[in-house]
Amino acid sequence: MRFTITHETRYTFSQPVELHAHRAMLRPRDGHHLRVVSATLALSPNAPVIWSFDVFGNSICSIAFVGMAQDMAITSTLELERFPAAPESMVIDGRQAAYPVHYSPEERRDLATLILMDDERAVPDLETWIDARGLRDGDDALQLARNLMQSVHDGFRYESRYDQGTMRPVDLLASGSGTCRDYAFFMMETARVLGFAARFATGYLYSPALDNGHMGGGGDYSGAAATHAWTELFLPGIGWVDFDPTNNLTGTADLIKVASVRKPSQAIPIAGSFTGPAGSGGPPQVTVTVTRQQQV
Repeated sequence: MRFTITHETRYTFSQPVELHAHRAMLRPRDGHHLRVVSATLALSPNAPVIWSFDVFGNSICSIAFVGMAQDMAITSTLELERFPAAPESMVIDGRQAAYPVHYSPEERRDLATLILMDDERAVPDLETWIDARGLRDGDDALQLARNLMQSVHDGFRYESRYDQGTMRPVDLLASGSGTCRDYAFFMMETARVLGFAARFATGYLYSPALDNGHMGGGGDYSGAAATHAWTELFLPGIGWVDFDPTNNLTGTADLIKVASVRKPSQAIPIAGSFTGPAGSGGPPQVTVTVTRQQQV
């Protein structure tokens, strides 16, 4: 399946300000699951860029904005192909991944930081939440992961939030509602309590309803028409698998990953600063469109 993605971040200031360097995490890496056909980055004002990889192997663009400006825009346009695979098709020998999860010594060494909780203080609350839903029942790791995803999807109310930051799992439990990144962080931490290695994935979500012009709430998926977040779990004998608890999705081309990290604060699409008088800048205007090209 081929998709076109446009992601524009625009700042408008009440008077000229001095721009500083920005960091952009907007381009996926090619692999057997995804092929980047073309990628362009338009900047206003124009500025030099340097591409590099972060500690996780994600593609990072450093933008050297300098000088004064009253408007600033970063626009990424991607054309790419997705090749989805159901988790069952990724099993080489036909055997299920057993639960409790058992990683080899080499895997455990490599996955060490992704097994550790980001906030150990949340463990008792998450243990209680897990036990109340019987999520340790069964011996199939893939099915348990799907049950966990379903429980997160059913257990909270989706609610858009445009300010930065991600709720701690205990705060999501207290509020009962959150955004896709809150769902993803909660599932990631809960999966770690259950013994899984987990990553926080960020990228885009294609929603067929948006292709039909129904803008607003994301059509038939929550979290579309914006950057999206979900969870990846490492299953022995299968590898990394996408789990989107916001929409109860896995093994779909509609999830288009840009990057995966250890915790949400490492997955900010655009980060940077400017210097100017107090009140001269408001929040950025972010526009994301994801369209699927018709098959011929």
